[in-house]
Amino acid sequence: MADATGHTWNSVLTTWEASSSIDKLCLIITDDWSIEYSKNKHKSPFLIQSRKPCEINLELASFVLKNFRDPTEIFKEGIRVGREKYFALHCNPRTIHCKYESLSFVSSYNSSRKGASGIIFVRCRGACIVVQYSAPITASQCLCYVESLADIANEGIAGVHTGVAVTGEGDNS
Repeated sequence: MADATGHTWNSVLTTWEASSSIDKLCLIITDDWSIEYSKNKHKSPFLIQSRKPCEINLELASFVLKNFRDPTEIFKEGIRVGREKYFALHCNPRTIHCKYESLSFVSSYNSSRKGASGIIFVRCRGACIVVQYSAPITASQCLCYVESLADIANEGIAGVHTGVAVTGEGDNS
């Protein structure tokens, strides 16, 4: 279902899958985006994964949503996605940018072979867009692209500000 702008989350995923600006993408959909997100006040968020999904789970999604306003915990704890730990480089009310942190000699070796990689969370109306990138994609390429996706979402995407629900975790249809 599309709104007046013709955008749906499915069209966002399709646009991304045709792009080479990011490696992996995930959408954290909330019923009512709130910086003060908590499980007690709102329904739990749910995830829509792309064909190349990030390893984001609901626990991590809740942690990030709760800490957008005051990212002290994110700076202190970092973010663990799958088996990789990322440390916060930059946080503002719209964007959290974390970079891969090598935890051991083996990880350092793998990290240098892997090149620069990171994860970016960008909040937008009714959702948080999560992207992962790695070399040869640069952080600035990825950030520019994901912020343009967030701008599209802020213009209006069916199912976000209209109250029409997307059907659930892993659904891309």
